Amino acid sequence: MDINTTSYERIPLEKEIYAPHDIDYDPVDGIIFWTDLGCLSFDGSLQKTVINSSLVKAGAIVTDSLNGIIFWTNIGTTPRIEKSNYDGTNRQELINTGLHSPIGFAVDVIAGVIYWGDIIEDETVWIERANTDGSNRQRIYQAQVRPQFIGIALFQSYVYFTHWETNHVTRMGKDGSDPVSMGMIPNARCFSDIHVYKDGESQPSINGCSNRPSGCTHFCFPTPGGSKKCACSDDMILQSDGQTCGKYMDGCFNFPCEHGGTCSNSNGNYSCKCPTGWQGKNCSDGYIFSYGEDVGDKVLLANDDACGEPLTILPIPIFGRKYDTLYVCSNGLVSFQWDYVNPNPSSDIKSYLGYSFLAPYYTDLDINKNDTKGNIFYQLYDIIRDKRLMNNSNVLYVQRILDDLEGVKEFHATVIFIVTWYNISPYPANERGHESVSFQLVLTSDGTNTFVLYRYFPGEMKLRRNDVLIGYHFSTGEFKVHLNSFKMEALDIDQNTDTNGVAGFLLYRLTPVGSTISNFDLQCLEWYESNKPYKPEYERKSKEMPECPCNSRWISFDPWLSASQQLAVNAVNTSCFIAAPCKKFQPHGKICCFDTTTGEWLSYAPRARGFSKFHPITRKKDFESEDIQMKNICCEQSDYCHLYYALRPVGECYSKFPYNSALSWGDPHIETLDTKQYTFNGWGEFTLLSVTTEHTSFILQGRTDKATTNEGMAVDSTSFTAFAARYNNESSIHVEMNAERTGTYVYGNGIDYSLDFANLRKDFLVSTETLTLSRSNDTNALKVIFALTGEPISLIISVGVEMLALGITLPPIFKNKTKGLLGNYDGNPSNDFVYPNGTRLAENATEKEIFYFGLSWSIQDAESVFKYPKEKGHADFHHGNFTPKYLGEATESELREASKRCGNNTACVYDFILTKNEQVAENTKDVGEQALKEKEETANTNPSIESNAISTLYVKMNQTINLKFQALDDGPVTFLFERNTVEAEFTYSDTKSAEANVTIYRDDQCDLSVTAKDTQGYYAPAINIDFVLCDGCSGHGSCDYHYFQTNNKSCSMKKAKCICDPYWEGTSCQFDFDGCRGRPCSSDRNCSDVEASIHKKSGVAFRCSPCPKGFLENDYKCLDIDECNTSSKMCNQICINTLGSFLCKCENGYRLGIDQRTCE
Repeated sequence: MDINTTSYERIPLEKEIYAPHDIDYDPVDGIIFWTDLGCLSFDGSLQKTVINSSLVKAGAIVTDSLNGIIFWTNIGTTPRIEKSNYDGTNRQELINTGLHSPIGFAVDVIAGVIYWGDIIEDETVWIERANTDGSNRQRIYQAQVRPQFIGIALFQSYVYFTHWETNHVTRMGKDGSDPVSMGMIPNARCFSDIHVYKDGESQPSINGCSNRPSGCTHFCFPTPGGSKKCACSDDMILQSDGQTCGKYMDGCFNFPCEHGGTCSNSNGNYSCKCPTGWQGKNCSDGYIFSYGEDVGDKVLLANDDACGEPLTILPIPIFGRKYDTLYVCSNGLVSFQWDYVNPNPSSDIKSYLGYSFLAPYYTDLDINKNDTKGNIFYQLYDIIRDKRLMNNSNVLYVQRILDDLEGVKEFHATVIFIVTWYNISPYPANERGHESVSFQLVLTSDGTNTFVLYRYFPGEMKLRRNDVLIGYHFSTGEFKVHLNSFKMEALDIDQNTDTNGVAGFLLYRLTPVGSTISNFDLQCLEWYESNKPYKPEYERKSKEMPECPCNSRWISFDPWLSASQQLAVNAVNTSCFIAAPCKKFQPHGKICCFDTTTGEWLSYAPRARGFSKFHPITRKKDFESEDIQMKNICCEQSDYCHLYYALRPVGECYSKFPYNSALSWGDPHIETLDTKQYTFNGWGEFTLLSVTTEHTSFILQGRTDKATTNEGMAVDSTSFTAFAARYNNESSIHVEMNAERTGTYVYGNGIDYSLDFANLRKDFLVSTETLTLSRSNDTNALKVIFALTGEPISLIISVGVEMLALGITLPPIFKNKTKGLLGNYDGNPSNDFVYPNGTRLAENATEKEIFYFGLSWSIQDAESVFKYPKEKGHADFHHGNFTPKYLGEATESELREASKRCGNNTACVYDFILTKNEQVAENTKDVGEQALKEKEETANTNPSIESNAISTLYVKMNQTINLKFQALDDGPVTFLFERNTVEAEFTYSDTKSAEANVTIYRDDQCDLSVTAKDTQGYYAPAINIDFVLCDGCSGHGSCDYHYFQTNNKSCSMKKAKCICDPYWEGTSCQFDFDGCRGRPCSSDRNCSDVEASIHKKSGVAFRCSPCPKGFLENDYKCLDIDECNTSSKMCNQICINTLGSFLCKCENGYRLGIDQRTCE
């Protein structure tokens, strides 16, 4: 398009391209590139595919016309940044970690630096840079916006980028310094890219294709160093002169693909898509899974007839049971839960009772390194913990095999275990070294379905004896014995078996179709791994959220919490409260949990709560699935509770009440935010509080009406009958007494909740992103929470005797930013009488002066945030000429009578004299005294504890540990044990310090929690001391404190795993090693276990009964005696050796005699 004339023309395409997300133009060479990936000439006549494999979803593309290099981003399931030459060669993956949705892209050709934008959950944008080889990666910009798409351009020393929703352009230095908005682009809508040019300034234009004509008949691609390379469109091939393009030959003409492979022609060349089980250019090579140390395999280090060390895996389901431990064994099998070392397979399936193993080729194999050149390789592919393995060739091929051979669609393996027995000779290798076998076992599961695959190397199965078991057996009773087991056909199993026509493959399903077994460990791990990239974001947002109070007494005063807004939990003695929704923090939430006995805030698993990905009220269904359900799975159904809390930080609590409050009650008496008390009897509508900050605009107004006597007669004093407030023009409330002054009308955001609020048989709770309303079941007071911007304001409005009382709580961020009758909130009560024009009234002003000060805060009609009845307005409630009766006008007798009833409570005396209403006066006294108690409550410092028992303690049985505790409080404390099953007592060094000597003398002791209680009954958040116990391993081993035995999930004590000496076993090494458990005695001989002392001395854990006739004992094995090779002539003609015996046969013309040896 010509930007001067706005005229444009379409470029015709020879071939359709699919939804290119981005394009870039190389003006030097006249080539357009797009993100499919392909290119075309500027007039559209020539079109070429550049990359046609492993492109999930390309996001952005840029060109380096100087060197002929293209850079692009992938924004699919495995986001990454790549580059290649213009023709697609030399493709390189530059960055493949820490990416989310890399959209914008730019390259500084001269500096050799690439820049890109990345979007996280549509809420955060990063801009990063790195060298063009992927090194020296840096994040230079981060912002919390909803960018959706971002475009990036470079010019001179600046980076320019777009904002998709706001249509703004921002400029900053190339190092991320001094970001500044360039303003909004007028009449633009949702633009996602940007390019910056200036006449006479552009990227270098000299490259290998700059000289015209270039000599190339189609495309000229520049290459590094000022060279060039000619290329042709997709329907042509480059001729021998390297410049001319001509028609290509059909590479598939001679049918080069074997074994049913599909041939594809490309520019005269061919490629084969091989069927399952075959590989190579012509599909002529049998497929073998990659193996060996160069692909990360481990080598089995074991003696003959032995298994390797136990391997712990994520539990996988097999025939209704979950297995988490396996052994790789030398004799062609993998066993579960314990090793199986018997060298001789039995055809009697009952002999395997109680054992579980997979047998791809179970026979007596020899891995003596002196006699064999083979190896046993194995590797665990833990895809849950390493998503990069999803692109591993072995992993991809496993999934293809299950699709092709079993018809299992959408199988996403979570674990794959591959074992390769390569070039292993049968026992004894020094005699049978000319025989060998090579085969593989592949065990895979997606957590629900489990399969095992046996792969036999074509032409590499070279045994001569058929004592081979092929199949599997499990202790649950399921087994499979392949029909070629113990037959001569087993010797050529690579040719004599197949699965769905693919030779050399055996595939078994180990979980019945349709059966399911809950795999909570897997579910928790999958959830954690999928959310782990957002862990830093969750931690940051958790820190931005409000802290919980350190005790439940402060819930009613906290501007975030409401006693009515609870979360149902099933933990004993635990109550949890939901912080009010806040637009700033959406969709996230915050939950505070407390012990119902002590009132202390809970900070330890599994009782604690904190940050939630979704708010329990505004995103209830998402919260139930992502927070409630996952906590149950990770903390109750599996042993991965620590992973749940890694993504759901608990946060901290405040021990000193951080908010300030103001009050209004009675006739009406006011206590400002700085605790200044006065009485104001104006009649009308007034500004109680006005707050203005960068993010918050809040107005609170009150309406008064005349007070009445006991007989209902109006008097010359007033009381509050209505309150109204508005927060940022997004939320509002209006609360007004009814005509009888016995109840209230309640409106929230213009909606009438009066009937719901008045229905005391049901809880009252309204919670939105902008406003929360709740009713206290104890006092029936209304609590209002405004938390829209994260700067909360809460109101508590209650009904007294024919009047309303008000409490308001504000955070300290509003200091020096308030105006109105509730004061200027600067910490100084002596200067709270400030007029709207800024002048101040003296602290010792008279009642009359204070009255006229109060009148100055009368509102105008346009300022009102009240809701008015029909045909009424502000003027109907404004009484500017009213003059009240002052307390100073009272007679001596009136004062004496009031003092008798009120004592020294000034507010009560005031209301008794002015209203003549005993009930009003009594209510004023009660409210005032209750307010004083609440002030004392919030003035107390909640104790907290510090200890030398940080992190986790590692202890031994009967070891005494000295624990020291220091309380932080404004008075003395008493230290207490909670949920304690460990014997210990405190010794005090002063009123805030103590220590305890703790001794663990039983392995069933569970918890050790310590708290402190101050003189007002406040409890410190408990320190829950985690400790790992070593029980001594019975003196037959050592403890590994990093691994635990099975333990009670609710206990803070974990029992360290014992690493037993070779001669002992059991969880505490308390049992003599059972040398017979693995059935080591061959030929069905009896096995006898030996004592540990004998085992240690001889190195052998068992004794076998003598070998049967026809066998010779050698290294605890029974070797078949070849009777045909002995000096004694067993047959006078033909002798055939058999297992344990021999057979005689006769030559033609003879028959075997009655002795079965002599031919006659």
